[in-house]
Amino acid sequence: MSGQLFKSFAIALTSPTAWIGLLLIAGLILIWTKKQKLAKWCITLGVSLFILFAFDPFTEVLLNSFENKYPAFVTKVIPPGTKIKYVVVLAGGYVPNSPHHPLTTELTRYTLGRVVEGIKIQNEIPESFIVFTGKGWAERSEASAMKDMAIKLGAKPDRIIIEEESSNTFEHTINLKTLIKDQPFILVTSAIHMPRSMGLFLKAGYRPIPAPTSHLLTGEYEILNMKVPFASGDNLQAIDLWFNEFAAICVAKIRGRI
Repeated sequence: MSGQLFKSFAIALTSPTAWIGLLLIAGLILIWTKKQKLAKWCITLGVSLFILFAFDPFTEVLLNSFENKYPAFVTKVIPPGTKIKYVVVLAGGYVPNSPHHPLTTELTRYTLGRVVEGIKIQNEIPESFIVFTGKGWAERSEASAMKDMAIKLGAKPDRIIIEEESSNTFEHTINLKTLIKDQPFILVTSAIHMPRSMGLFLKAGYRPIPAPTSHLLTGEYEILNMKVPFASGDNLQAIDLWFNEFAAICVAKIRGRI
């Protein structure tokens, strides 16, 4: 539990919305404690960050740099003569609340999108296996819940493999080695997570073919768009995810994993 709590605080420190909130709270406290000059700096910085990240186009520029790095998967990208045996789907969160929530809610939208994309790709590649990988924090593993969802959506149980020991992306590269070996495979994960995933798998000696899904930046990307010029909670959530991924990539590079 302490390790999970530390991880949660570490992730929060890479989230702009957390810093915006802390700066604004600090500013209010400083106002009431008569420290006007420092209060002005905290509030000004907090509001400036809010404007920068909650409005377009800055957030979309950052999302585009990650999410559009790899195009959507199509079978024609598979080199001629190459046999694909595995479609690997990385877990993206599972929060059980039975019997109050259906499995479609218990799986986060990121995980659900990955499961659907994985099934779609498996249907396009005859004789392939779909591999769900992820442990999670609940008594039931993410991989097991993903398998259940896939079966409910029509996937064949005998064509599904689960790996239930990996708690993060780097551990996926360790625990899948005995199964995948040096064979090319399809890697399914969220578009925002794909650059880090590809970097880790390539560094570990794998031959992944990217299949990004669950994009945060939808539609045709234009740096100057005609969207309504108001602050967006979606933008704040997206920028948090971007900074989390950016920080994780930096740490992975420092550790020599990418």
